[in-house]
Amino acid sequence: MGLSLRPATAGDSARLLEWRNDPQTRAMAVVQAAVERAAHARWLATRLNDADTLLTIAEEDGQPVGL
Repeated sequence: MGLSLRPATAGDSARLLEWRNDPQTRAMAVVQAAVERAAHARWLATRLNDADTLLTIAEEDGQPVGL
């Protein structure tokens, strides 16, 4: 199947939070503090409802691998 992109959904919330709070991701981020679940949920809801934002999930062989 290879690499494909699909729109992010609210159902991706837990995975995106896990990725964001990964120690290696945090080490490379401008803001290195862990993100709390409630703050992440607000951020994602705002992004998903913003017509000027396009969040896509990269999938390799049907498995999510990145945002």
